[in-house]
Amino acid sequence: MISQAFPFFKGYWDDHTDPKFSLILLDIKKITVQSPYDKEYYTFNLK
Repeated sequence: MISQAFPFFKGYWDDHTDPKFSLILLDIKKITVQSPYDKEYYTFNLK
């Protein structure tokens, strides 16, 4: 759970009714990164 990994996260909102609360779901299936060593691009399928 993210609130266990980042202590500040748990204290930022009171609950889901707080107007500052938002929830974003990232469903990442593929990422592309550039290596700092050879400057090549590499793609990884995550699902």
